[in-house]
Amino acid sequence: GSVFVGTFTVSGAFGNIAGTISDASGLVTSGALLLASTNTIASSPAAIVGSSAPAQVPLYMVSSKADGTYILPVRGGSTYYLSAYVPVISAAETVSVTTKTYSTIYVSPSETTTQNVTIP
Repeated sequence: GSVFVGTFTVSGAFGNIAGTISDASGLVTSGALLLASTNTIASSPAAIVGSSAPAQVPLYMVSSKADGTYILPVRGGSTYYLSAYVPVISAAETVSVTTKTYSTIYVSPSETTTQNVTIP
């Protein structure tokens, strides 16, 4: 018999959300946690439990770089919510977390969508 094996390439399924993180004093270089999801993201993200994770909507996450930038790969062709969690150290040397959330960020496959984060 004959066997034919066709070839195909899957490319560009992912896109990126990228930008800078800044506050009143400039770029945030202390690092920030960024989360993206097609569902709303709570101000304090839920714990991810292995037994229930398969039933949940994907949650994409990345830490920002020391130069105040970030690149977060996500599945293209969807609209996302993006939350940034930035540690803030007070004069009394206590740490708090400031959160900023954005919505309706559309990411096309193989494209980068810019979303700069400004912490109030």
